[in-house]
Amino acid sequence: MIQEEVIALYKDGERQGEKKEIERVKNKANLDVCRQCIEKEVKGCCSPIRCKLANRSVALLTSCPKNLWTCDSIEDISQEDKDEQNKEVTEFGIEVINSTNGSVKTIPVNKVQVYFFDCHGQKMLFDCSSLELAKIAEDIYATAKEDPSILNDIGYIPGRRKPQFMPSLSPKVKKVVINVTHSCNLACRYCFVRNYYEDQVTTIDPDVAYKALIDMFGKEEQIQTGFFGGEPLLVFSTVRSIVRLVEHENKRRGFDRTRFSVTTNATRISKYVADFLKNHNFSMIVSLDGDETTHNEMRPFKDTTHNSYRETMGGLKVLRDSGYPMQRITLRSTFTGSGVDLVGRLDFLNTLVAKGLAGHCSVEPACLTESACLEVDEYLRSFDRDRMEAEFAHEYHQAAIWYVDQIKEGKKPHFHQIDKILQRVYYGIHSATECGGGKGYFGVSPDGTITACHREHGSKIGHINYGIDEELRAKWLDNRLYARNKCPKCPIRYICGGGCRMDSIVLVNDIRTPPDVVCWFKMTWFKECAWILSQLTKQQVENHVKHPNKKGKKRDEPGRTRRPTLKTG
Repeated sequence: MIQEEVIALYKDGERQGEKKEIERVKNKANLDVCRQCIEKEVKGCCSPIRCKLANRSVALLTSCPKNLWTCDSIEDISQEDKDEQNKEVTEFGIEVINSTNGSVKTIPVNKVQVYFFDCHGQKMLFDCSSLELAKIAEDIYATAKEDPSILNDIGYIPGRRKPQFMPSLSPKVKKVVINVTHSCNLACRYCFVRNYYEDQVTTIDPDVAYKALIDMFGKEEQIQTGFFGGEPLLVFSTVRSIVRLVEHENKRRGFDRTRFSVTTNATRISKYVADFLKNHNFSMIVSLDGDETTHNEMRPFKDTTHNSYRETMGGLKVLRDSGYPMQRITLRSTFTGSGVDLVGRLDFLNTLVAKGLAGHCSVEPACLTESACLEVDEYLRSFDRDRMEAEFAHEYHQAAIWYVDQIKEGKKPHFHQIDKILQRVYYGIHSATECGGGKGYFGVSPDGTITACHREHGSKIGHINYGIDEELRAKWLDNRLYARNKCPKCPIRYICGGGCRMDSIVLVNDIRTPPDVVCWFKMTWFKECAWILSQLTKQQVENHVKHPNKKGKKRDEPGRTRRPTLKTG
């Protein structure tokens, strides 16, 4: 069936009042012929596809500046139709590899941004609105990258799930982190506290911390708090006093169980401290950069007669032996521009998880962690673009290979940055923000200063003596990615969520501008996650990457869309 015959068939069908039948033939045979093209009898064709009715090749009419799906209104696509369509499309070189399909309200294709990228030889496309990810044949990739409308012409319709975010209008306080002290027993090379704060000795008064929590939380709200420093366990008696005050107040408000968190180097954990943390429902982030050599180089004791690695490991073992639920511990490794060795760090930390010394692990560059930031000039020299592309890109791909190998061997690798993005990409979970700082999340400094972020520097918005200054707080309230420069046009905006606004303040002195270095890391993580998905079967992915709503728990997170699990055919 040649192009002229298709046109004649359409016109003959119109004369006989068989428009619906012709539309059925067009859809089922993948004859995506635009009415405007036919009426103008525009010449031109592209890759032929198999007509299931005529059982031979037909030429596609693709030279129309509009595509078929923008000519008429779009209806909902059912799961059955989408599954059938994907089976047909796979024959022509596009294979959807994540789980975003379903019966959804579609939008015109000209409003859908499709991102084409080469990921270590695997050609891929990513629908930036629906988060649908697909492998694509090389010949189609080359053509479609220049003219995305060709996707319709071979029968591929992006998922077109326009993200809808739950209203997040209430500025009520949800968590306050108490910076107990800026003092620390280590001299970490990348520590921002040591660089930014002259006062390294003041410890917050428990009554001051309690007053801040009482004043900031509504009278009927459960108080949620965590502890940061410095090293908060250097002043354990202060932490203990605040915990008891908060628990008493929460019980008065009708809440029997209170959870706490602490970020610590774990060098000051005795049996007594371990029992306290266990009995008072603490979760923990423990800083551990890697093996003994790696850790001691970056996180030495101020008193050089001590070995910080051995004391941190000793603290973890005390916790385990005390019956602390180790799955509540995340080990966090921080790297700078030297000695990255991602695979070595991941392998080491995952071995500790397997031994029951932690539940999760994270390996991330300085300044993307909540406790690490070099002096800005030194940071930018360490993470210059040429070096990142030459060295760090290779490190992350080796880590992705390690991750895939672990899964294929039946193991469960832990790598927080990859785990989180895999979950969002595979299940199509949109994120409108990564930062609740100044809106529902706050910090309180040892001197009583109220900050929008627990990292403090440059985020002062008030003081416990006079409360929150709404003028200072105003720029923090609009925390969605739409308020960020560059983010609305970024193809992975709904995966990233806009990034950390504190990074923006520290690195570019503008809360609304994401630093290029941070964007590079986020895009690299996304591409490696796409590659990982391209290497695994659906079963392997779903055995490892769990949907956040799998157990039926409702999650009302600001800036997130709550959605059911959606499966492909």
